[in-house]
Amino acid sequence: MQMIEDFQVKAARYIMELGDWIEKLELLMLVDNLRENVKIYVDRLLSLQNADGGFPHNWIKGYPSGIIETANAITIISKLGLNDERINRAIEFLIKKQLDNGSWVEENLECEDGSNEVIVSAEAIRALATAGIKGEAVNKGIKYLLECQRDDGLWPKSKIDPNPDLETTGKVIMALHEAKGKTAIKAMKNGFEGLMEVYVEKLTKEWDAIPKDAISVIEAILSIQPKSIESVRKVIQAYVKSEKWNFTDRRSGDTEKILKVLKITSLTDNISRAKVEEELKRLINLKMKMREIIFKVENEAREILLAKFEDVGIRRNDSRRKILLGLFIYSLLEQFFWAVDYDPQTEFIGLIDRIGRLDDIEKYLNYEEVKKALFRSKALSGVAKRKKEEAAKSISLYTKFLTENEEFEVFEDYVNNLIRFTLLEMAPMLSGMTTAKKLGLLLRNYTKKENNAYKLFESMKLSLECFPSIGSKISTLYPYYVIWVYNVWSEMKEYVEPP
Repeated sequence: MQMIEDFQVKAARYIMELGDWIEKLELLMLVDNLRENVKIYVDRLLSLQNADGGFPHNWIKGYPSGIIETANAITIISKLGLNDERINRAIEFLIKKQLDNGSWVEENLECEDGSNEVIVSAEAIRALATAGIKGEAVNKGIKYLLECQRDDGLWPKSKIDPNPDLETTGKVIMALHEAKGKTAIKAMKNGFEGLMEVYVEKLTKEWDAIPKDAISVIEAILSIQPKSIESVRKVIQAYVKSEKWNFTDRRSGDTEKILKVLKITSLTDNISRAKVEEELKRLINLKMKMREIIFKVENEAREILLAKFEDVGIRRNDSRRKILLGLFIYSLLEQFFWAVDYDPQTEFIGLIDRIGRLDDIEKYLNYEEVKKALFRSKALSGVAKRKKEEAAKSISLYTKFLTENEEFEVFEDYVNNLIRFTLLEMAPMLSGMTTAKKLGLLLRNYTKKENNAYKLFESMKLSLECFPSIGSKISTLYPYYVIWVYNVWSEMKEYVEPP
């Protein structure tokens, strides 16, 4: 039991330090007594609402409204018991978007669940039911879900793909359970029996990883058969004990998996609320004090940041290209790699010694030389070969971008040139659905000619995510350094959380 308790405290700390704001909001909601601290994140959530009443895809301000994000926002606010006119507008948005056959689909092609209308419809119905909405919209939605059920009791993601899907089945059962539809009792029973067959199989094997559908399946099973709670509890405890958790690795950023485990422990009433609450309160107080200090002493904070890089040979009067290349490499080393006895500052100095001074920017164009320098690092000897190759590729590509562009004096010019480089020069070398989706988003941003600092900032992060392998990691830190260099902190501070 002590091990589970220690895991929960460390996991909560990890999410608060490295998780997205929406993950922090979901974490705080697991601890009832911390509802007053949820306000920080609820305010941020509500501030994202679009003019049509919906909430933006991927929670990015200004993006088209998504059915699932809007449903999640309604569910969160309803569970907190808040009475806010903005949620009434969100409910109106959902009802307006319902199709004649009772279903909902994501109109936004960028949404991953765009064609999975059964999942989308289940999320919408559950949100409306949680908010206390009854009547035609909910009844039509229930009728649609019942029509989609397979003979074996399970549900598919979509009518186009009739294969059974456990996550969808779990979500549909919860939607029907929340809506309390009398006509759905038999359908729920059949769906429950189908889920139990799979669940028992998982129970006998135990998990070696948290399945994607775990929360939906477990939530559905416990809603229908609460007495299964003990068997679920045993499975999650066995998983926590068998997994090698490394909460000192600040570069893995696997907060989604960790939050999923905490949600399951909460569902099984096995979360140490008092201990987790104590740790969360400490972190929130620290966070608010840090925000206060940063806002009060902005100039001093910027000086401290720049001084940090002077320690590794980046001077504030150096050329922009040298500073940006140095920041890029340092951010990559700090975010992308992790190894025992690894110090990014020491590694940065060693890498520069092996490749050459940052002033000799052409040397960093040579992929083979950069790769050789990374492979010669003793601290990175245990890091996978492919990971070092991808890092070398990213450094040489970013150097190519810097050499092909003039000195940047304006943040907007820097971002637009980086986007143009990603779209026109890097895109032909990239592949995969995820990258293609990011390139599509980037192209849309570029054609809109965004000049709002926040949207430029988000576009810069998106562009970096297209770089080989390291994008999602480096984009969490590098842009923050860049806004200091370009003196746009005053425009960005309301959007940026303190470190």
